Amino acid sequence: MTEAELHKQVADFLSLALPDDAFWTTISHGLYLGANRFRAGARQKRAGQRPGVPDIYIGYGAGNFWIELKTKKGWVKPEQVTCHAEIKKAGGHAAVCRSLDDVIGTLKGWQIPLKVAA
Repeated sequence: MTEAELHKQVADFLSLALPDDAFWTTISHGLYLGANRFRAGARQKRAGQRPGVPDIYIGYGAGNFWIELKTKKGWVKPEQVTCHAEIKKAGGHAAVCRSLDDVIGTLKGWQIPLKVAA
């Protein structure tokens, strides 16, 4: 499974499964821009996007939750490790997930209720 396919699978699931009072979004990192992703990344950096920001943000209750999606073979970059540590230092939650099952387990671990059986 490619990272783009994993993103689609997770997005479809979150749209159905998260509670109505949760907010979620993906953070564009140029995944779908092909050769233009480097130019887009430079623009995002100039606009203030921090390096290593995870792919998905979920706001639920008073918490903020971040998920970095990686394929089975994908590796976590040093700036992602640093960003995840900064999120946690600020009271947030961050995790790396490599499958939809990982996402479901992470959401359950964070005690975010799901509307669909998983």
